[in-house]
Amino acid sequence: MTAATATRNSASKPQIADIQRLLGQLDARSVDTADYRTGYNQLWTDGQFTEQFASIVLRDLLRQLEAIDARKPEVPTGRYAVATDAGHYAFYRVWKGDRATLVFLQLSDDEQRLNRSAAASTLAKIAAVGVLEASKTYGREIGVCGVCNRTLTNPESIANGIGPICAARL
Repeated sequence: MTAATATRNSASKPQIADIQRLLGQLDARSVDTADYRTGYNQLWTDGQFTEQFASIVLRDLLRQLEAIDARKPEVPTGRYAVATDAGHYAFYRVWKGDRATLVFLQLSDDEQRLNRSAAASTLAKIAAVGVLEASKTYGREIGVCGVCNRTLTNPESIANGIGPICAARL
């Protein structure tokens, strides 16, 4: 194999950039990519990281990301309370858009947007408790509807943590 053939068959810069980006996305989803990186670096050093191999790697990484995203718990837009290890509650606001789900931690009158990893962990905790129960707990603890954030005034609604209109929709 000549040097020109090896260069032509090597993975392209855009392919390498895409692989690095996808590995970063897996890292953000708490997937340990150290073995992948070590293997890919060794193949690159040995001159075996070709365009064809890079295409296979890209397809595999995309499949892994899709599988992880498919396992994400379904948590609708709303407000939720989840018990912490210290026996207190942490309060969250979830906003679900067409392309992304954003999770905010309530800190007194402020909110702090969580990064992807923390958001995924929080969504899993909310799903484990149960979306309805986490929303009701929020309402009972804060005194506003866990779905629409309106002040609860009816004693039955206060006890439920959700207003009558939102409860009828669920």
